[in-house]
Amino acid sequence: TPILATSLLAVGLSVLLAEVVVPRTNTRMLRVQRVEIEKRPPLDAPMRHDFTYRSSAGYLYARVYNVEARRMTDVVLHQYREGRVVARLDAANAEWRDDHWEFFDGFYRVFFTETGAAAADTSGVAPLLVPAGEHAERFHNMRLPALQETPEDLARLQPQPEAMNYRELRRYVDKVRASGGKVNDYVVEMYSKVSYPLTGLVLAILGIGLSAAKRKASLATGFGLTLIIA
Repeated sequence: TPILATSLLAVGLSVLLAEVVVPRTNTRMLRVQRVEIEKRPPLDAPMRHDFTYRSSAGYLYARVYNVEARRMTDVVLHQYREGRVVARLDAANAEWRDDHWEFFDGFYRVFFTETGAAAADTSGVAPLLVPAGEHAERFHNMRLPALQETPEDLARLQPQPEAMNYRELRRYVDKVRASGGKVNDYVVEMYSKVSYPLTGLVLAILGIGLSAAKRKASLATGFGLTLIIA
């Protein structure tokens, strides 16, 4: 009973550290590494270079994002469906107009499935049947209804996996999966936050089972059992 109680206490302490202490200290560590060691601007700077964001429309990239002016330059947006790219938008710049993002001077490419059905649809109307391949359209200005994030949403920092607790990481996994990104590494990290604290309890149960034998094992036997369990 004392061994099990102590191991359960260790599990609770490990969960507390993993959910509260570790994410905060990792956040500070990442900031020190980026700003003080690598001499790069902080992630929350008003001018963000090589800006990336997993949006509702897909994976968004901008060479420069001016948070205060609500303007992006050299914009690339990949739209995904079922794990593959179905459309790509390239624009010289983008601005927030009233309640939506307006893209200027670029191309919008739609990739079609082998069956001939359009793989992407931005208008809400059922897609037409066209030959399989790619369709590129040049535009002067364009609005993409699928991109629903506001400038405030884009300005909000997306924490890195090592700086998240279990609930934040689970929401991030759902978001990445919905945008078509790969989530395997994130899922492993998420479940390790549950499994790792339980190692103390598992080892305590193994130790109780081994020590409960009526005949005391010799040093060689104990060493052999340790190797097998490891």
